[in-house]
Amino acid sequence: MPDSDASADPKIRAFLRSAAGLLLILVVFVPLQLLRNAQEASLWCDEIYSLMLAHHELEDLVDMTAVDDHPPGYYILLKTWNRIGRELGIAPGVFWSRLPGTLGWITMLLFAWVILRGLLGPSGGTLACWALAASVQMLLHARNMRGYALALPALLIMFLLLAWQFRLTRRGAGRPWNELPRAAATAGWIVYFLCGALALWCHLLASFVLLFLGISWLLLSGIIIARQGMRDKSAALFLWAGAHSHLFIILAFLPWLLFVPSNVAHKAGTLVEWATPPTLPNLLRVFLLWYPLGPVAGPHFAAEGLRLFQWLAALSALAPLSIVLYARFRPRGGPRVDPSPSLFVPLAGVLIPFLFTLTIWLIDRLTAIPAFDGTRYAAMPVGIWAVGLAAAVTLAARRLALPNRFAWLMMLPWFASSAVALAMEISIESRGGLANWIQLPESHLPPPGSDLYATPSELIPYFADSLAAYNVHRIEEIANVPDGTDELTILRLNQWGGVERERDAVILAFVSAGKLAAAQQAYRFPVPSYTQFVTHRLEGFDPTAARALWQLGYNTAPRDFPADTLLRMDAHDLAMRDGWNNLESDANRAALRWSRTELALAPLRGAISPGSYTLHLEGLRNPFPTEITTLQLRFRGEERTFEQPLPPTWFHLEIPIQIDRPLEQPLLELRHPVYSLEVYQPEAGDPRTVGFLLHAIYVTPPR
Repeated sequence: MPDSDASADPKIRAFLRSAAGLLLILVVFVPLQLLRNAQEASLWCDEIYSLMLAHHELEDLVDMTAVDDHPPGYYILLKTWNRIGRELGIAPGVFWSRLPGTLGWITMLLFAWVILRGLLGPSGGTLACWALAASVQMLLHARNMRGYALALPALLIMFLLLAWQFRLTRRGAGRPWNELPRAAATAGWIVYFLCGALALWCHLLASFVLLFLGISWLLLSGIIIARQGMRDKSAALFLWAGAHSHLFIILAFLPWLLFVPSNVAHKAGTLVEWATPPTLPNLLRVFLLWYPLGPVAGPHFAAEGLRLFQWLAALSALAPLSIVLYARFRPRGGPRVDPSPSLFVPLAGVLIPFLFTLTIWLIDRLTAIPAFDGTRYAAMPVGIWAVGLAAAVTLAARRLALPNRFAWLMMLPWFASSAVALAMEISIESRGGLANWIQLPESHLPPPGSDLYATPSELIPYFADSLAAYNVHRIEEIANVPDGTDELTILRLNQWGGVERERDAVILAFVSAGKLAAAQQAYRFPVPSYTQFVTHRLEGFDPTAARALWQLGYNTAPRDFPADTLLRMDAHDLAMRDGWNNLESDANRAALRWSRTELALAPLRGAISPGSYTLHLEGLRNPFPTEITTLQLRFRGEERTFEQPLPPTWFHLEIPIQIDRPLEQPLLELRHPVYSLEVYQPEAGDPRTVGFLLHAIYVTPPR
């Protein structure tokens, strides 16, 4: 017994030291991360986009993301999370909405601590956890209300589980079936599947990391078959459960595969002047600069003094990789062990991020899809990179028979770079946001203490600190403005027209058209991180007109069709996934939608028999991309195509058509050129691609 206790003491002490390391990580980073979550000044345009999507009804949310860059998974989870907060009586705000990313980050650290201790030993596992926790990229994305917040930790957990399953399988070689830890292995593969599905539904670029994880599983399967054979029980479990996990990830994403081409097409049609170009130096900067330092080292931040630390950032990768190469060609000084389970973490930890970054770099260079942004997109596997570097120096030190502190010494550049970048990030965050710009003359806002009407009202809690000096009212309350009020100020908090609520579109259409005041001026004022706000100053405000609009319900008016109409549709019947932009309103509350793709689909309600009819088309076209364009119309299933020139003005066209067979609830195909507003009308400040503006289509007997 004494001998047993003595032999157990080192293991217990090692476990306690490692647990203390994990506790120290949590004590250092979790409070800091929670404070950053509550920092309203760091709220930026992409997070506002996420919040706006999360405030839409589920059907509209899915429709909007069908033509966005990414699947709707994160936005649906954010919507659900915010609803849970309301049910619990928690006030909405940046802290609560950012919390899922922080919880995902903490969960990732717990998985890393448990798994890496077994793979790398107590010291190596603790080192890898510190490297992961200190990663400024991981901390930044955990704070952001974007799909990265959940995709990055999910991918890292998958990587760790794959390494753990491989080690479990190698250790189980030759054991009877009843001695295998089947329950633990099965649970691990279930978590692997869930993380894969989560990452894929949150961010499309996760698919490339999943691809390389799948290839890694295939290679590991080959090693297992070669060493243990197909009949080995542990090998069979690894192959069978791994195959099913990867298959289930694909099956879980099948409902969205139909919309992936639209996501890719949207990305290809987006001007991303903020993205880093896919040059060879930028490919290298991902690993030598942007992984250790994050966006503060990117071209859009003028962080003073950062150049002094760039060499340190480069050392964060060069020092570990150099010692690994040195150890590779030196005679082994440490103990001999089965290298496969241990070597997978550093090899895959370095290769997967490199192959992922090379893939998106090549896509950007060889296609029209801007897939490469070294400071952000390339960060998808940054957690895997951090763990890979720590594992590499740990095994190199072990091979050279050097003490554990040598591995920590080799990772010092990573820790120092992360500390510098994190301090700069926090400084930039504190200087940004609406609060630091709201009193500048460029905002054109009234003095503190004045009444201010904000739209959309759902965003007011997220700017509570910035707007604390004002008497802030929801935009809907303009109907309660007392008679005799002459001046009114409206602050527009959302710059994304594509995710605007119908209510806000109607109110702003009335404001812009001068229907609520004798005169109005709109002033845009940008803040850092591409975020813009708009101040509307109304003079000669008409409370009676505001109350009349409130009585109409702040929504678009239904379209009245002639009594003899046989087929009909208006902008409410259209969907973004069918080639249309978001619903808009004019100053008469008419519902409108711009076409978004050359081929757009319009479902018509009603039925008609074969014969001659008149198709009525109501809308607007601007003189782009050419003065006169041609619209082609065809009922799906019909061979006959109708063509109609579209003038560059508001139009109500009557087009003679011939129907050859009975049609019920037919689908009308409309082909028309589209153009980029950023190219042809840059003064609009609108990033959308548009063709013509449609109000209604209906079919009547010939006239």
